[in-house]
Amino acid sequence: ADEIYKEGTLKTISDYFTSHPKKDIVYGEIEFVDKDGKFIKKKYNHIFCGYILLYHGCYIPSAGTFWTRNAFEKVGPLDIHYKVTMDFEYWCRFYKLGCKFGFIPKTLACFAWHENNVSEVFAERRYQERLRVQHLYAPKIPFGEKAWFLYVNVHKYFARYFLRQFFKIIRRIFYK
Repeated sequence: ADEIYKEGTLKTISDYFTSHPKKDIVYGEIEFVDKDGKFIKKKYNHIFCGYILLYHGCYIPSAGTFWTRNAFEKVGPLDIHYKVTMDFEYWCRFYKLGCKFGFIPKTLACFAWHENNVSEVFAERRYQERLRVQHLYAPKIPFGEKAWFLYVNVHKYFARYFLRQFFKIIRRIFYK
């Protein structure tokens, strides 16, 4: 398996949902490990921002994400038409349907990164699926397909810029 929960993760999630009953979905941070389980790097995360999700892409790690039964009943199952970005589409659907996201600034899981990961093997398909999800969930503009593509990419640029600035501030404050 590519995903491994850290010790205590399920209790952390249970405690979180107990103390935050209005949250529908919660995610944390993950560590990337190699195929032998050796640490590669930590993926630091941040509180939920729908704008960053829609225009930057899928920053929410599927390995470290949990949701309630009520949220599942509201949102439904994963869309099997997406082979690479099914988690991205799922998080965007949660967002569009008004689910409340929570964030735990703690490593909840490890994800094994290797040359056979779907995201690596199908990079072009990932790109095309991401655009399809953005087209489905991002606000529509009335100027046609080319204008929409420009709109999404301009917003993506600003989302990346915002994200970089945000992480610089967070790292200065919390990760000295």
